[in-house]
Amino acid sequence: MPSRKAASQGMSASERPVFGYCPLFVGLRYLRKKKLAYLAIVGVALSVGVIIVVMSVFSGFHRQFTAVIRGYLSDLTIRPVRGGIYGLDQWQLWRCQVLDASEHIQGAAPFIEGAGLVRCTEGGAMFHAFFRGVDPDLEGSVSDLPEYMRQGQVADLGAEHPQPEGGALKSCFVGSELLPYTPTDIESRPVELVLATATPDLRLALGKYAVNGIFQTGNYEYDSRFVILSADTVTGLLDTRGAVSGLSVRLDDYQNAPEAIGDLADRLSPGATLASLRAGTASAARLAFSGDGNRLAAALDDGRVVVWDVRQPDEAPGVAATGPVAAALALDFDGELLAVGWPDGTAAVLPVESGGQVFAVSGHGGPVTAAAFSRDGFLLALGWSTGDVEVLDSETGESVATVSLGGGQINDVDFDRDGERLGAACAESGVAVCDAESGGRLLQLDGATDAPATAVAFSPDGEAIVTGYGNGQIALWNAGGGEPLATWSAAAGAVRDVTFGRDSRTVLSADDGGLRGWHLGYDLLVPDPRLLFATDAPAGGAVAAAFRADAQQAALLGADGVVSIQHCGAGFYVRTWEDERRTLLEAVQMERFLQGLIMSLILVLAEFFIFAIVTTMVYEKRRDIGILKAVGFSHGQICQVFLTSGLAIGILGALIGVGGGLLFADNINAIREFIKARTHWDPFPPNIYYFTDIPTYIGYLTPLLTAGGAILCSLVFSIIPALRAARVDPVQTLHFE
Repeated sequence: MPSRKAASQGMSASERPVFGYCPLFVGLRYLRKKKLAYLAIVGVALSVGVIIVVMSVFSGFHRQFTAVIRGYLSDLTIRPVRGGIYGLDQWQLWRCQVLDASEHIQGAAPFIEGAGLVRCTEGGAMFHAFFRGVDPDLEGSVSDLPEYMRQGQVADLGAEHPQPEGGALKSCFVGSELLPYTPTDIESRPVELVLATATPDLRLALGKYAVNGIFQTGNYEYDSRFVILSADTVTGLLDTRGAVSGLSVRLDDYQNAPEAIGDLADRLSPGATLASLRAGTASAARLAFSGDGNRLAAALDDGRVVVWDVRQPDEAPGVAATGPVAAALALDFDGELLAVGWPDGTAAVLPVESGGQVFAVSGHGGPVTAAAFSRDGFLLALGWSTGDVEVLDSETGESVATVSLGGGQINDVDFDRDGERLGAACAESGVAVCDAESGGRLLQLDGATDAPATAVAFSPDGEAIVTGYGNGQIALWNAGGGEPLATWSAAAGAVRDVTFGRDSRTVLSADDGGLRGWHLGYDLLVPDPRLLFATDAPAGGAVAAAFRADAQQAALLGADGVVSIQHCGAGFYVRTWEDERRTLLEAVQMERFLQGLIMSLILVLAEFFIFAIVTTMVYEKRRDIGILKAVGFSHGQICQVFLTSGLAIGILGALIGVGGGLLFADNINAIREFIKARTHWDPFPPNIYYFTDIPTYIGYLTPLLTAGGAILCSLVFSIIPALRAARVDPVQTLHFE
């Protein structure tokens, strides 16, 4: 019989029997006789199956959710930094810039969005909903809306439906869950829908439309709360003057988004050229922007005065007047009235579209050299080379006030935002600020420089005035007392025009060298102008310039007669679809992570059964352990016996759990319908989870990691009791047994 030492340490390799023992066989034999092991297998299987089902549902939810958002929002979204929810006007120009910015951009289309109350005439109840305006011809190039259509086509948004009582209703689309019921013939017999919302200036906007299309994204929130109309319909309802919320952009590959965003940042920055205009072979001599920036007038050297629609620069301009070469031009805010001054001292106000003449003015002698409408369009100021300025009623031509600055050519006139004050820049007398109605002089702005004043403008809040001079200098003044606040050199040549940006801290100037933007930082309450951007002038230098009222664009006239329209306003936000819905995506991702963590903790809890069962087996089999060691089992082989038992539980439980989890996840919607049919209770209500069906995605990684984790945990929880079994002293065990 082996000694105590030999028994405790095991026999040498030469003394061990070749046959007669096997750790795997012994471990499985012990496990088969342990009925609690089956409970542990069930626990592991349930944990693994639940993890697979939960993670597949969350993976499917995340994939479908992101797919819906991508199709709805497109790859990139461009919005203006300023201007509010409807702040992108002249989107046609910006769309051309976007398409030319990068080779990775395949499509761009406008969108306009908002919220309001909706009532279907069939149902009668009003509820909150979102609306989105799109271009029927362009939307298919940036989103998956054509694929979402269940009834009707995107082109049907442009249709109108006659009404028996007269008139016609414009079309709209709604989600598949919005209507109380969906008629099968909705394209031929549309349902009436009423939309109530607010305009940008908070006036009630009410529209009645014909629902002739149904879309279904698979997202219950979209399908039950969104109304889609044409962009023209929405801009007309909200009175946005054609402005939209932004542009949707589609890329050739979403992986190229960072490169495309960088290209767009360069193309959409201040100073970008939006369009170049020229009327035939004639060169322009004077420029005038309408206040809203949609129209630009130019006086040509052949005597014609032409007006372009800036939103359609490729179309031929309209001719507003012919005669001598005009010396002064001005457009009212809407671009409907054009004031023209001629060298013979006469001036006229002309309707841009209808032709004819509203009224004519003469009698001050000398050429008319400056003209400007007030922002509200009620007043017109004309300046003459004699130093006289006359304020007129823009509708009747009746004189309101006359101001004489004492000689010298009037180079520029400008009203403040309220039309109450008038600034006049005179070549000899400096800059004077007068009351627009009485003509009384309020301020005389002198002393900044000896050069002739060439331009004047009021700040948006009316508290500051900026002036430009023939030597390239710019001066900033306090509009209350006329004190000079700052003077700086802007260019080597004459300042052609000057204005403020959207606030009093930004000044824009146009000179012979080009366009410049200045930020007025304050150091100890003293303005400190700093250059924001600068662009080069057209070939030969700029001979004339004009700003639109909100200073978002400038028109520069080159010596070659080409007019370039340049962006000088705020920049744009360029976001990916992930940026637009980052909060939701991060919430879904975090919920997915937390669910996986909780399910993993449940699996770890189930693995404690293995620890308890193997530990119990070790205590129950102490006599067997002693016998096994006595017949030659080593410490490692004893460990293998009990590790085999634990691993067998984990492997069997993992295999059963993976099979059951995959089967359940694959048939989860059938199970849901079965429960719903039997109990009339929906375990997955779409109004809470947004989707009509339970989305699932079963990849290979989740079952593999879950099964691997279960097997690894079973091994880890079996190690401690297995090591205890290996340390059992066979002599002591057999002695007491």
